[in-house]
Amino acid sequence: MHFHSGAVTNWHHHPGGQLLFVVSGNARVGTIADGAVAIDPGHLVVAPPDEAHWHGAADGCDCTLLAVTWGTTCWHDEVPDLDH
Repeated sequence: MHFHSGAVTNWHHHPGGQLLFVVSGNARVGTIADGAVAIDPGHLVVAPPDEAHWHGAADGCDCTLLAVTWGTTCWHDEVPDLDH
């Protein structure tokens, strides 16, 4: 999936978890426990089953992510500006 500069998903979770691989650009991922974390190209992120998270592009840079998801995506609220 491709994200334009600063764009992120809503909060969501996956019953079986999700793998995110940063193909290009600078990404960011947010969780309740860790807040927002910058992720560089070539890195893999593991979202455990049922962990609420969001992901997208860092400010000032588009990014492309490869996602492998187990189960249906369960969508939640938008990410407030203060969270990213």
